[in-house]
Amino acid sequence: MTGLEVSVRFLHVASVLLLVGSFSFELLVSRPAFKTAGAQTSLHCRSFSKAQFRITRLSLLLAIGTAILGLFIKIASATGLSLSESYDLGVIMNVVMGTRFGIIWLFRMALFFLLAVAISAAFFDWVKSDSAWLWIAGLVLSAALLMTMAAAGHASAAEGVTLFIRLAMDGLHLS
Repeated sequence: MTGLEVSVRFLHVASVLLLVGSFSFELLVSRPAFKTAGAQTSLHCRSFSKAQFRITRLSLLLAIGTAILGLFIKIASATGLSLSESYDLGVIMNVVMGTRFGIIWLFRMALFFLLAVAISAAFFDWVKSDSAWLWIAGLVLSAALLMTMAAAGHASAAEGVTLFIRLAMDGLHLS
């Protein structure tokens, strides 16, 4: 792994972990704490929830950006091309459609899309940003994103039942 690849992967993992952490903290810690504290903290609760929501939006943007950059770095690494040559559409299609890494990457992009739709719904006030369903959906989708990282790593170097056991263990480890 090159320094760039390590840095991009670090930022990607950190941003996805921040997504999971933000959603889970809101649902499991701050909401119950503000609810227990009572009505006098409702203004603080909304303010905190909005700040937490800004963190999730920025984390999502960073996670998507690093996932895309990571794809090009992986293509360059796997094919021996330079990073600038890895932007060729034919090479991209071969990697994305012809490898397990590519299929998982597409699945992760679909999860990112669903998470972006959920966050956009609150950003454009289609739904309240303090809506419990929004935070639950965000937690489920971001946890799924985190667990899919196992499918693109060393745990996926198996077949059959062993593959599923390895993926489950690595996915639980990441969560």
